[in-house]
Amino acid sequence: MNQQGTRERGFETNTLTVVATESYQQFADNLQKEIEADTGIRFGVVEKHQFAAIAVPDGKGGHVPLGFEKSQELWGT
Repeated sequence: MNQQGTRERGFETNTLTVVATESYQQFADNLQKEIEADTGIRFGVVEKHQFAAIAVPDGKGGHVPLGFEKSQELWGT
């Protein structure tokens, strides 16, 4: 955000610098483990249900969630 509260975009203003006391690999591994413990999401693993909330056209100009059954089908292909 700038001084007027307007969101700024671009690498000049939106750059995250990580300074860790451990190696970057250790930092990333530990961060992923923490996220997995907090959310139940496993990095590098796509579960059968994870496509269920994706919005797909409903044929009437709107969108609906894909759903669990279709997610399973998609996962299995």
